[in-house]
Amino acid sequence: MKFFNKVFVNLIFFVYICHDKNQVVSETYLSYYCLLPKLFNNIH
Repeated sequence: MKFFNKVFVNLIFFVYICHDKNQVVSETYLSYYCLLPKLFNNIH
């Protein structure tokens, strides 16, 4: 859970910083983090 807390904080921080500056980057980052839990579930 610590890993996902860190990821979540980084995600919010990144989107907050980059959302207005670079829409494409933030959307790519968001889609990556939407996939991450699925990958994590596959590992277990």
